[in-house]
Amino acid sequence: MTETTPEMPKSYLSDTEREGLSPENRYIRESIAAGRAGDEDTSWAWIRLIELPALALRSLRARAGVDFVRAVGLADQAEKTLGKNWQQI
Repeated sequence: MTETTPEMPKSYLSDTEREGLSPENRYIRESIAAGRAGDEDTSWAWIRLIELPALALRSLRARAGVDFVRAVGLADQAEKTLGKNWQQI
């Protein structure tokens, strides 16, 4: 059986900028670079690769709302981290 690797989002960092970064730090830097380039979809695609802590998910929900968390593709992660009723907590 061949293991498949999910396709990575578009990179906005050069090879030099990526060099030496841990995967999580790279994903954060890629997200920031994509956002600065005006590519919000790719910015959130990089964020989805990170296991966000509960506090970050709660803060995002409080500031941007439940619908936004769903729209950027973080609802499954929020449910896994915060529980089934993450929308109401």
